[in-house]
Amino acid sequence: MLQALILESRMLYKQHIQDSMTKFIQQRYQNYQDNPKAMLDSLLNWSKRVIRLDYLVVKDHHNDHLLIIDPDTIKQTTVHHFQNVAGSSHMPKDYTVEWAQWQLEYAPWDYINFSIYNQFLDLPSLSEWLKIIYQLPNYKASDPFQISNKMLKHLDSATHHKLWLLVKAILILNNIPNQWKEAYIYPIPKPKE
Repeated sequence: MLQALILESRMLYKQHIQDSMTKFIQQRYQNYQDNPKAMLDSLLNWSKRVIRLDYLVVKDHHNDHLLIIDPDTIKQTTVHHFQNVAGSSHMPKDYTVEWAQWQLEYAPWDYINFSIYNQFLDLPSLSEWLKIIYQLPNYKASDPFQISNKMLKHLDSATHHKLWLLVKAILILNNIPNQWKEAYIYPIPKPKE
């Protein structure tokens, strides 16, 4: 009787494991089709750390403190802050007083032989390309397509070769895809310890 119960519990356990695996495989396949980022996060065991701002205290144009609790307004205000915190206004700097004062410092020098820069425009060899890829830091923010440096390092040799050919073609044609020029800027407040 005890042997039969042990055997039945082992069979139920194996069935549970198999059902769980099937469920997660189906979920991964569904994510592959509908949500590739979730699939990659699952494959790489990445978890998302999120810091939620429930309220924000800012100074208004009268220099009075203002409490913001609306989530959309918090998000807009935070994005605006991080886009402008360094004084950047996204306008040409050619006509500013500061540029007029420093413009001569940045002008090219006549006595430099510019042919010394010719080798910088040479296309990278495959070995140079791989060296560049493997020297990238692992845990930097990924691009809008969620392709991280760590993922690039784990490509097989055939895919590395195809990526290298693609990069060479882009450099030769001097035509970088517009999607590659996009970047998302997210304010990341540090959690207090």
